[in-house]
Amino acid sequence: MGIQGQAGRDSEEMDTWARNVFSKKIAGMIYPDSRLLVEAHLRKGHTVVVASSATRPQIQATADDLGIDHIVCTEMDVAEDGRLTGDLATEIRWGQGKADGVLEFAEEYGVDLEESFAYSNGEEDLPFLELVGHPTALNPTEELRDLAKERGWPAARLKTPPSTSLLDLGRSAAAMGVFAGSVAAATGLAILNRSRSLGANIAASAGSDLALAAAGVRLNVVGEENIWAARPAVFLFNHQSQLDVFVLAALLRKDFTGVAKKSLEKDPFFGPIGYLADVAYIDRSNNA
Repeated sequence: MGIQGQAGRDSEEMDTWARNVFSKKIAGMIYPDSRLLVEAHLRKGHTVVVASSATRPQIQATADDLGIDHIVCTEMDVAEDGRLTGDLATEIRWGQGKADGVLEFAEEYGVDLEESFAYSNGEEDLPFLELVGHPTALNPTEELRDLAKERGWPAARLKTPPSTSLLDLGRSAAAMGVFAGSVAAATGLAILNRSRSLGANIAASAGSDLALAAAGVRLNVVGEENIWAARPAVFLFNHQSQLDVFVLAALLRKDFTGVAKKSLEKDPFFGPIGYLADVAYIDRSNNA
């Protein structure tokens, strides 16, 4: 990404673009074993950090997908109006720059690096790996593999994630199509009956059920009674994928609305849903 070439661009729009790229091209490339590794550290109560030379928009969606709260990355400078200036707010977190960022994080959060773990696949991360007491080479290049062998570091190769089959693509397309059709029909009924809540309830219940069926997904909900036991209520969920819309609607079923970032108001897929559910849109660039 050319940083200077992004000058004047709205940072929120950049975030939305990056998340779309992640969901369409990157999410399916994450190794399943890497997810298990992150989950194991989180269960141990460890402070888990993504350290990357990428910019925050490029890496934020990955961190969110993995459930990681902390990021050390190349930060872009953002003006008070929420637009990128074209300058960097930090040094590029590559090579020694990444090691410097990790050192700064460790000092700020009181992390004992001698007791910490680090994982990388490239020899450019040698300064970063040498910071911790437990470095590991994951899917290493030949150079890093040799360096790890010399230093007695463990090395491992993760299994390649399964490729998306034509059946999977067909199911995903069918789910999106079925849900879009349901929302369109529900919108028509809402206008006819002058009741957006009626349309929202139809789209949420029937639309989500049909979409999940088309995708080949079955929900096994434990403690479903808690969804209804104490309404009205505030429901919090961790956004992971486009499937979330269907799952959330299938669970809540009726009489709910939501809060979303303003850029989604004109999204061709989410916009009609937001209209029916009377979603409140938040402009995150407006701090007033």
